Amino acid sequence: MNIPEANQRIDANTIDRDDEYEYVEVVEEKPRGARGALLVILVLLVLLLAAVGYVVLKSQERVGGLDKKAQLSGGMKWVKSIYGYGPAENQQLSRPTDVAVAPDGTIWAVDGQHFRILAFTPDGKIAGHIGDGARKNAKGSFMNPKGVGVGPDGRVYVADPGRNVVLQFEKNGTYIKEWAVPTPNDVAISSDRIAVSSTAGVALFDINAGQVGLLGTRGKGTDQFDVAVGLEFGADGTLYIADTQNARVKAYDRSGKLLWISKGVHKFKPKGGEVTATEQLSLPAGVSLDGMGRVVLVDPFNFALYVLDPTQKGKFVATYGEFGKKDGYFEYPTGIGYDKGRDWFAVADTNNDRIQIVRIGGSSSNPAGAALRRATVGPVWLCCIPLFLLLAGAVLIFRRRRSEEPAAEPGDGC
Repeated sequence: MNIPEANQRIDANTIDRDDEYEYVEVVEEKPRGARGALLVILVLLVLLLAAVGYVVLKSQERVGGLDKKAQLSGGMKWVKSIYGYGPAENQQLSRPTDVAVAPDGTIWAVDGQHFRILAFTPDGKIAGHIGDGARKNAKGSFMNPKGVGVGPDGRVYVADPGRNVVLQFEKNGTYIKEWAVPTPNDVAISSDRIAVSSTAGVALFDINAGQVGLLGTRGKGTDQFDVAVGLEFGADGTLYIADTQNARVKAYDRSGKLLWISKGVHKFKPKGGEVTATEQLSLPAGVSLDGMGRVVLVDPFNFALYVLDPTQKGKFVATYGEFGKKDGYFEYPTGIGYDKGRDWFAVADTNNDRIQIVRIGGSSSNPAGAALRRATVGPVWLCCIPLFLLLAGAVLIFRRRRSEEPAAEPGDGC
């Protein structure tokens, strides 16, 4: 009687072991299924990444496009062109006269023929506007907007010689106030001063628009101006002014003392070159400063950008650009602004009805940081979405696989 019971117990143990072995075999099959699922997900995500990359490349295309064989003057690099925000005529820029770059990289462009100021993101997408597109002689409206400036706080200032006023707006476009200035052409803003150029000179105001000074009168003399246009404050408060019809650039310190005048024929040696070149300003208009504190201006009659060294009394350093319709070329550019964070210039390419974004050599004090900021512009971050999903999916599958593995029995390692 005892023997059959023993055999019965043995058979039961054997059955239990067989069941256990069957269970182990099922567990071993699951990782194979998980690996297969992971492979499918990887393939799908790679295809998704390729599709997104294609969309990104197509979205980066601009009207015209740079000729790959083109050798831009001076080694200037074309980044993109902004023609407007849609195909309709009233959605396109028409003879933009000035441009300014806000601290956050927003590009403000004067679209004077449509009586408005347009705002674009750094990747060229529309971000807002000031003005309703109608010519009005009323507070907060435009009759002939010509110049634009942005303060350190992001507020926008517009010079309107049609109404003989300078208008101030919040960075979201909300009207704040305006004050009278005869024939204003452009406006520059520092932390504590506002400078407005005009036909006869430059008016200086405190940050609340109270007048604190006046530079020059109308004429050809050393301390006179014949239609001052572009102007910009340096970090130390120096004011750089394009004395346009006198074909010169002037620098004044905070007290109003004239520091230097850059005019006439300038001789310099191009970088890496042996031949001495000559340059002469014809009609300097927009003025900006790069990340190294150099004066960079546009000359519409020379279809070019000029770089001057303020530490050497406005000595010519380099010139970029030439006449043309294609991207990377200019036809009567009149305004310029600099994005320090991304190390590029926005240029109002007036007769080509566009804003061009370009880069020149030696303009950044932080090239690595500028390159990083440029890398985050536009839909580039869309490419990171599939990569993030890929990584998240792989981690999830790995964690599930680990959780489904049976716990090690005591003595398994022996």
